Amino acid sequence: MKKEGPILIGFLTGSIVITSYFLKSTGLKSISDTVVRWRLIIAAFALALGALNMVRLHGKNIHHKGRNWQYSVVFLVFFLPYLAIGLIRGSNSAQYQYVWKSLYQPASATMYSMTLFYMTNAVWRAFRIRNLHAGILMFTGAAVMLGQIGIGTAISPLIPRFSSWLLDTVNTAGIRAITIGGSLGIVSLGLRVILGLERSYMSDGGN
Repeated sequence: MKKEGPILIGFLTGSIVITSYFLKSTGLKSISDTVVRWRLIIAAFALALGALNMVRLHGKNIHHKGRNWQYSVVFLVFFLPYLAIGLIRGSNSAQYQYVWKSLYQPASATMYSMTLFYMTNAVWRAFRIRNLHAGILMFTGAAVMLGQIGIGTAISPLIPRFSSWLLDTVNTAGIRAITIGGSLGIVSLGLRVILGLERSYMSDGGN
């Protein structure tokens, strides 16, 4: 029952939610809504468990003076008071929003800005023309960048038009293809879980 239980739960809950989309049944829709609410409750418990696990891991790292334990101290000093503010005052409180806007958002913006150097290095490596594919990547990338700045218009008015065409037509088509492929993959994975063919979510990997 250790293996059959999760498989049975996944089959029943998944079947109920999927069936409710195709059958106009008030009772089935009510059960489906209840299952979805259970998912939210379980997700909240999983988030709380993840937070406790983070506190445990960083606390253990501080206790044993592990690798970079100073950063664990910084994490707990900021994480625990912020968590307490959110639980006591709520996420819409002035104190919570102050920490979010004055500390988290600037720190997040700083981290993203630091990735610019890594992205520049990656672009430099990618734009090395070694074959036809690299040449196409270099050409389209340069066209898009020139189309977003004034120098592209100064060179030729056709560059911004070509850049817009690449973004609106070629890029959009590629993104939609990736989205459709990802959606089909999610559907396939969901069916495998419902049918009991996918068992990697179990503690032993389904073995």
